[in-house]
Amino acid sequence: MGRPDRIPLAWQVGDRYRESLKGYPLLRTLIDDPDDSVRTGVVWVMACLPTMAAESVSLLDGHNEPSGWVRAASAFAFGELGAAGPLRRMLAGDDFPAARCMAACELAKLQPDAALIGPFLDFVLQPIDGYENIPGAGGKTSGDAAFAISLLPPEVQHQAIPALCDRLDQPRLFDTMPLVRTLIAAAFPEREEPVRELTDLQRYVLGRMVDADEFWNIGNLSWVFRAHGLPQDRQKCAELVGVRVAEDQALAELRYGVMFAGMGFLEKGRERIDRALTLDLAVFERAVAPDECWLLCAKAFAETDPERALAAYHHAVSINQAIADKVLVTWRLADLLAERGSK
Repeated sequence: MGRPDRIPLAWQVGDRYRESLKGYPLLRTLIDDPDDSVRTGVVWVMACLPTMAAESVSLLDGHNEPSGWVRAASAFAFGELGAAGPLRRMLAGDDFPAARCMAACELAKLQPDAALIGPFLDFVLQPIDGYENIPGAGGKTSGDAAFAISLLPPEVQHQAIPALCDRLDQPRLFDTMPLVRTLIAAAFPEREEPVRELTDLQRYVLGRMVDADEFWNIGNLSWVFRAHGLPQDRQKCAELVGVRVAEDQALAELRYGVMFAGMGFLEKGRERIDRALTLDLAVFERAVAPDECWLLCAKAFAETDPERALAAYHHAVSINQAIADKVLVTWRLADLLAERGSK
């Protein structure tokens, strides 16, 4: 007989799944718990139990849930459990925007059709605060809706291109990534050879992307460009369109700096931010999201220069008070603010 640690992983997972099913009666009880977070947890667990789909869908669909956030989590569960009917009713009649957005995104996976394009365009252009905290959310509403658009038929995706291009003009750092992926997929078929000539639609899309300078330093997008025959280089894309782009070196350094800081590479972040300020002390004023840039600057310098970090934090809050909520408890900046009583 083999050692326990050599039992095939699939068997171990199967055993754990069967054990989890023993707690299902408790889920039925907790779905009426007065605590919203408990009910959200119940819905999340139900979404992970596909063999109980029929019972879970019936229970959630018939439950008079008062919290919009829990209903949004229920939409994710309906999608995971393959229940399109409740999703369509939620999209048509729920008064909570985040629940409607999640319902639309899950419907796109189950039954993608042209009727979903209208809601998706609304969610792309008007992000919903707090949506990213819903179990099953992939990020902001703009990102999830943009990704869901890529699941619709190609001719429907084309309808979304102008709105997605307009959204590119209001980027929030990494929030731009799903928009770019969807735009490229909608306008450029996948191909191995480089694109040499552009259709009018492709010229329009690539031209708008060349005009929006926020995402060109995001390395994670390189494979998307390559998969569609495009160079992930702003200047080369501009040449393909037939336009010129003036390089703003200070702004490019700042973008790299805040990107590194956001990813936790704080030393690299400090280095690039200092380069940006050496080139132009007013560079933050030209950033598309100066509040986020100042906040990430504060994060980068909290370990080495507390006074500078606090000054950067107060710059961020003076632009947008809500940015204070973006400080994560794991950051040294959070400790610094607590020590100084600044938050």
